Amino acid sequence: MSLELHVPVTEDRNSAIHPKSTIIKRSVVLSGKKTSLSVEDEFWTGLKEIATAQGTTISEILTTLSSGRKQGNFSSCLRLFVLDYYVQKARVFTQRKETEEGPAVFISAPP
Repeated sequence: MSLELHVPVTEDRNSAIHPKSTIIKRSVVLSGKKTSLSVEDEFWTGLKEIATAQGTTISEILTTLSSGRKQGNFSSCLRLFVLDYYVQKARVFTQRKETEEGPAVFISAPP
């Protein structure tokens, strides 16, 4: 299995390459209480896509996550939720593809 990762990078003054952080702090209201999340923009975009696909709102998803979370850090909880959604989606895609074409030998992430 091959997977290409495209991570934005930046060079510091010592010319060492480091991943560029895209963490953005967002304020949200959950059950009438204001809180904040600090997550990468890609996770927020994924959350918006999930809400659209499920016919719900970001607020409803976040409220559900907040009430049922086991992790102490809400931002981590959100990341794990988005990751799990896409892992499950990839499994379904792979299973369908294997049913149609036989076992998958090579899977490459889009650029």
